[in-house]
Amino acid sequence: MSHAHDNDLAPMRWMATLAVAIACLAAGRSGAALPPVGRPGPGAVVAPDTAIVEFLPSGAGPVPTALRVLADTVSFGGIIDVAWDLPAGADAGAFRAPVSKGEQLVLVPAGSHPAGQDGGTAGLPAAVGPRVVARYRVYATDGLRLQWKGQVSPVVSVKGRVTDPAKTAAIRDPRSWPWFTWTLGLFLLLAAVLAGAGWWLWRRLRRGAAPVDWALPEPAWIVAAPAFRDLLAGRLVERGESRAFLDGLAGIARRFAATHYGIAAAEMTGPELVAACAELGYESALPRALARLIEGADLRRYDPQSPSPAWCREQAAELVVRIGEARVLPRLTPVAPERLLGAQQAWSELTAGLAGAANEASQCAGGGQ
Repeated sequence: MSHAHDNDLAPMRWMATLAVAIACLAAGRSGAALPPVGRPGPGAVVAPDTAIVEFLPSGAGPVPTALRVLADTVSFGGIIDVAWDLPAGADAGAFRAPVSKGEQLVLVPAGSHPAGQDGGTAGLPAAVGPRVVARYRVYATDGLRLQWKGQVSPVVSVKGRVTDPAKTAAIRDPRSWPWFTWTLGLFLLLAAVLAGAGWWLWRRLRRGAAPVDWALPEPAWIVAAPAFRDLLAGRLVERGESRAFLDGLAGIARRFAATHYGIAAAEMTGPELVAACAELGYESALPRALARLIEGADLRRYDPQSPSPAWCREQAAELVVRIGEARVLPRLTPVAPERLLGAQQAWSELTAGLAGAANEASQCAGGGQ
């Protein structure tokens, strides 16, 4: 059974071996016949990459009948002279040289000139009419041929700016900088440190001094009572200096309002004082009373007739009453004991004097009756 099975597979093995041999032979022949990739075969001829540069009519002056190139080789960016043959009897001065189609040739702005001024036309055939030479700057990278109305010039070779094209620089790998990595890392670290220091300094300067607790102002009567007592002790009214007394009285009332309400009452008139207290939300009764007292003292002290002593005493008593309405003892405000004691003594003297003045006024009124 096994021998029979081997005999059946023998033709298949022979055919597989033959197929492999044919494939190897074909591959060997095809590999020997093909040239290397990217290179022409030994007998191949490379066609030159020659460009055809067509000229367009200028649209002015006589139309040329033919063109003749005066050089067969030109450098890239160099000048090439082209002779244009004009019809017989044409005006060479009115001729405008044609321009090329594209940017491979650019007409030199100097224009054209008669061929008699250029010795390069000596070997050309005789022209039927005038011959004019125009100059063009070449920007083609390979050979080119000039075309005018179906006429094509011979090939003009264009040379590059390299003196010897065989001398080329060797191709090498990019230069490696072993110091670049750690230098860049050090630079980034330094930049991060400087940025952090700048941010910390900016925050510190912006923060300023440490906040402190604000001390509450002491009650206004502690300052007003001693000043009021000293004003009365000066006996200005008794000496006939009523204007000076009213000036001092208005000053005490303004300073009391400024300290009690926290406003700039020292330079305010009566209505301004009321408006400032109303803006801060204070009740208007006491500010209006102080404003009336201040306005009255300001007006009467500038009257031509000196205010009477009785009116001055009434104003003083009115001020004592108004200060008493707002008088509070310091509980949360630290005040030196001797300062508080002096203010209390001054206030006691003011109220006692006010009571004595009231008794005198009542006795005078009773005796009069």
